[in-house]
Formats: sequence, C-alpha cells, structure tokens
Amino acid sequence: ALHCAKEKGHAECVQAFKTYLGEVAAAGRSKAPSAEAGGAGAGGAPAGEAAAGASAAASALIGEGGAEAEPSGGAVPREVVLAAGRGEEAPVLAWLDGRGRLDATFESTFVGGSRASGVTLLMFAMALGHAELAEALLRRGADVSLQTSG
Repeated sequence: ALHCAKEKGHAECVQAFKTYLGEVAAAGRSKAPSAEAGGAGAGGAPAGEAAAGASAAASALIGEGGAEAEPSGGAVPREVVLAAGRGEEAPVLAWLDGRGRLDATFESTFVGGSRASGVTLLMFAMALGHAELAEALLRRGADVSLQTSG
C-alpha cells in the first residue's frame, strides 16, 4: 500500500503511514518487556512483530495504474468499497462499528485490466490517495503486513 501510494504521488498517504509506523516503533521502544505484560508492545503484539509488520507493509503492492473497485461476494459490502474509493470515512467507519472486519478483503480491477484479490480497505485508501481514511483505518488497527494475493 505504501509503495503504491508513493508511486502515485499521494504524499499525504505516505506521510500518514510513516507517522503511524513511527508511533508503533516509539511505542515498542518505550515499553520494556515484563512478566506481567508478557513482553507485549503496542496493541498487545510483541515489538518485534510490530517492526516486522511495518517492514512487510513497506513492500506490499496492490498493482499498477488506478483502481476501480469490483467487490466480490466477499466480506466487504459493495457500498463500503465504493465509499472507500471516494475517500468517505463515515460509511466505512459505520460499517466497521457495525461489526465489519477491519482487514476484510475484496477484489479490485485496476485501470488497464489487471486484477488483485485480497485487497483491504487500507490498501485501497492508500492506492487512491485518501490519507484521512487511511489514517483512520490505521488508528483502528488495520494490519499493515497484509499483501494482496495477486
């Protein structure tokens, strides 16, 4: 997601992502492992896992060209994907509040005809330059280590 946003010139998304990763890293450094906490870092994940996830996220790609959503019959409703494509936070967050899965995936068709499955709302927001939506998803704990399946 980060790579795609950078290639597309979506500086706000790139900055939001970098800010989030910096916060995760700082939280991991500020929390010393302890017996009571089980060595957990930010969000209950070990600091090493957070760093590994950040590294994996930096290499995640969702395809070339612009994206047009074609949600499959999967877990993300079409209206939510379309709202995310327009950068509309309210419908996406309302769906999440109504027990939607933060890292649920859908299929996307990109300009030029290439397709990717396993696209998350975070990947989609980043690819389309919707920094505020991407930041909202990151703050809710979107998994930055996920990659598309093709």
